[in-house]
Amino acid sequence: MGHVGLAIRGSSAIAVVLISIMVAIFKGPPNRLSMEILDVLDQLLDRQQDSLNYNLERNEILRGIFAPVAEELPDGPGLEVEVVEGTLPRKLDGMFLRIGPNPWGQPTKRHHVFDGDGMIHTLRIKDGRAVYHNAWLQTPRLNLERERGGAYFNRIGELNGPVGLIKAIFIMGAKQKHAGLGKYTSGVPNTAVVALPNGTLWALNEASAPFEFKLTAEGGVSSIGFASNISRQIHAPVSAHPKVDKRSGEVFFHSYTLDGGEDGATFLKYSRLNRNGKLEKTISLEAAGPSFNHDAVLTENYMVIMDPSVRFTPEKIVNGGSVFTFNENHSTRVGVVPRNAAGEEDVRWFDLPRAAAWVHPLHGWEEEANQTLKLWAPLGFKSDKLGGVLEGCCDKFYMSEIRLDLRQTGNLAEITTLDPEGAYNGEFSRLRDDLVGTGPVTFGYTAATRFNSSVDFDFDGYIKWDMKHGKVAADLRVSDGWVVGEPVFVPKPSPSGDPSDDGFIANFLYGHGKNTTDFALWDARSFSRNPVVRLRVP
Repeated sequence: MGHVGLAIRGSSAIAVVLISIMVAIFKGPPNRLSMEILDVLDQLLDRQQDSLNYNLERNEILRGIFAPVAEELPDGPGLEVEVVEGTLPRKLDGMFLRIGPNPWGQPTKRHHVFDGDGMIHTLRIKDGRAVYHNAWLQTPRLNLERERGGAYFNRIGELNGPVGLIKAIFIMGAKQKHAGLGKYTSGVPNTAVVALPNGTLWALNEASAPFEFKLTAEGGVSSIGFASNISRQIHAPVSAHPKVDKRSGEVFFHSYTLDGGEDGATFLKYSRLNRNGKLEKTISLEAAGPSFNHDAVLTENYMVIMDPSVRFTPEKIVNGGSVFTFNENHSTRVGVVPRNAAGEEDVRWFDLPRAAAWVHPLHGWEEEANQTLKLWAPLGFKSDKLGGVLEGCCDKFYMSEIRLDLRQTGNLAEITTLDPEGAYNGEFSRLRDDLVGTGPVTFGYTAATRFNSSVDFDFDGYIKWDMKHGKVAADLRVSDGWVVGEPVFVPKPSPSGDPSDDGFIANFLYGHGKNTTDFALWDARSFSRNPVVRLRVP
């Protein structure tokens, strides 16, 4: 009995130690021991997901146009870029910025297209020459992983199968806590860049606070840090695409959460900043749960926010499905929020006649004494699409006009599909930035998906839309084997004619099989497929 008693006491002691460790990990304050224990457990789960082999052998998100850039050039004079076609306009003077997810080091954790540390690329154009810089944004997350020499924090790509669900419930939040990072300062700002009227530069991703950075006159990049005061004030992250009214200097944005925020029930918010970047108002919006709510529309007097039919579906993770799935039984709504809204009672919600989703709407304006809103957006509908970013949705995006009549007693919106066959399937809508929120505009632009392609982000040109006459104005396709980015509008130095096409469409393009990246400017007015200039980027 003595040996049995000792064994029981020994087992009890071990159990007490294990329970103490678990309490310290999940209930205790941040500490290094818990951090390391969690990492060991997480690495064991990584092996169950075969993460490294998956990334090396099967993950297309780490190849081709998505292949990581391994080096950075954050400061100094930069690299002068070679002109390989055409001529840089001598009077063009400015800086082109691009941001994207770019994983630092070998991705040893299962990787998703939304993962990857934010990297800024700049082209400083002046006096007929261009200079290139690039740099990772020095977030607390990246700095900690660099210090450790490898990946520590969890990725979206790990939300796959039963192991992914275990990570989501027990590992992700605990690792973040014990690393000492706050809820809105642990993200990867890798999605979009916005310049505030007060000169502040934000890098954004919709799960965290904005990340501030600055630029040198030559295009060098240096990090400042998360603007966490904004998220602390609104108790929410900031969406990837705030809207700036260049005339008033105000900034408008929405926020969405997957966990319902601090009260567990607030999934959507609207906020506005004054011209000095100070928060003037934030209000909670009615939403039926978590969704993929990436972008919004600004008109002269309203911001329009969608509550789409693409929903957050953690239950799908167990079966290896996407984090976001289209639910045709969920009614799609759009909320019309007055710019100066004081509360939810000022918001008017409209139902779309069929389940839909937008990712990047194009433009919106008001008619009939500001009582009717017209919105242009590529809409996605139910499809048999499996996997990808949005499962069950959006095998094509159909440019559509949504009409909202504020005078009607009902709440049903009208939709006119301007491209019913999806012949001009495309996404990543862009407008000249200083025309956002100013009223009717003639031309807008989308990136055009390659014909018969089912691959996400496979854009081989641009579509020019005539919103005044409700039609396609022009279709520009680049050479075979090249993939383009979104159609960023660059105004011409000397204004002439309609401002909505008085400029250039600009972005980087990648050559499949060539391992080559170029930068090009196309004339937005003529929309010739022959670029004004093409530069070979190192």
